[in-house]
Amino acid sequence: MKLIVLLAVSVLLCSCAVKTDAPTIQYSETTQQKFESAIAREILTQIRLDMTLLKGTARSTYLKQKQFQFNKAVNRNLLSRSMQLQAVLLDYLVASEDVRWLSEDYAARVSSLSSLSWSLEDYENGLMKELDRLNQTIAVLVHHDPHNRFSIERHMSAVRAGAEYPDDSILGRQTYLDQLADAMITMQRDWHDIYESEEASALDISGSETAGYSFRHDGKTLHINLSDVRDLPQFEIKSVAAFYGFPGLQAFIQKRETLSDVLHLPGYTLGWAIYMLDYVAIRDIAKTPEHLYFQKLIVGLALADLRVGQRDWSIAEATEYLYKETPYQKHRIRLMLSALAFNPGYYLAGFGGKVRFAEINQQCLETGKACQSAIHQQIVDHGPIPFDLLEARLFSLKLLSDQ
Repeated sequence: MKLIVLLAVSVLLCSCAVKTDAPTIQYSETTQQKFESAIAREILTQIRLDMTLLKGTARSTYLKQKQFQFNKAVNRNLLSRSMQLQAVLLDYLVASEDVRWLSEDYAARVSSLSSLSWSLEDYENGLMKELDRLNQTIAVLVHHDPHNRFSIERHMSAVRAGAEYPDDSILGRQTYLDQLADAMITMQRDWHDIYESEEASALDISGSETAGYSFRHDGKTLHINLSDVRDLPQFEIKSVAAFYGFPGLQAFIQKRETLSDVLHLPGYTLGWAIYMLDYVAIRDIAKTPEHLYFQKLIVGLALADLRVGQRDWSIAEATEYLYKETPYQKHRIRLMLSALAFNPGYYLAGFGGKVRFAEINQQCLETGKACQSAIHQQIVDHGPIPFDLLEARLFSLKLLSDQ
């Protein structure tokens, strides 16, 4: 079909170049827009389908070829508004995939994975501020003796030593998976008002004892490493459910049939999951400290991402830092740090996205309107997309004010 459409375009262009006595067909602007948008849609659909099959540097090479084809075949000025947005996404996708697979510049990778133009110093300052906030909040919530100086390291060590873990057996591992599945159902029931409307989302849960990761969310299934039951403390089950399930990463499971379906933008998706965990933690009072432990793990991973990316820390040093600052076992921490080997910038981009979502939420509150659920709905309906496109959308809907 694509070749037929492009052939028709070639014939039309050639006929315009040949002098003839035949009457010239005049197309209205609306007809031209429909024509250009149809060509654009055909090319973009093919890109979206092909990208799901491509890996590594082949993605970057393919995208450059398709961008050239798109620019030759389509007049962007005549595209519909929705197609113009997709054309912008194509440009971003080409640039981000090129950096992702071909650039060794860590700062450039973080920028492409987040769509933010922050400096690494901005990230450093933001991380230290957030970690200090988490530490102070935990201290206030769990410190009952004002005469003894609170120590995060001692507290985390005590939580780790007193934590309950699944029984080290087939039945124990299956019980853990069942408990997590139940927690995901509960989260969707208890937090349905986060969005204007929501559809029941079923996330499959799969366990493995040989995986090289801790948790991996692929859109349809949450894969969990069950090799060491001490990696799966009971205190984090609700946090895991909120982060990987509803209202976190699982919010992006629906297919939009746009280029956002193949855009690797952890600043948006992972950032949303971190933001939602913080959103839930403030309101789920009975489990707030436990949610903060998980949140501190993710933010700590972002700091490790930054320090390892700048070659200030080794993986071993990052492991020791997280072991002291969180109540998790070293094996679990090492598994989560393994993402830095093949996806540097992943956790740091996610932290940046969390901060931007928090800032957008604050802008909503400052309008004095009941706009949070509407904004949340727009975020999941249109994303993942670069933040400047999201914010332009929210301003156009008058959900945010620049005053």
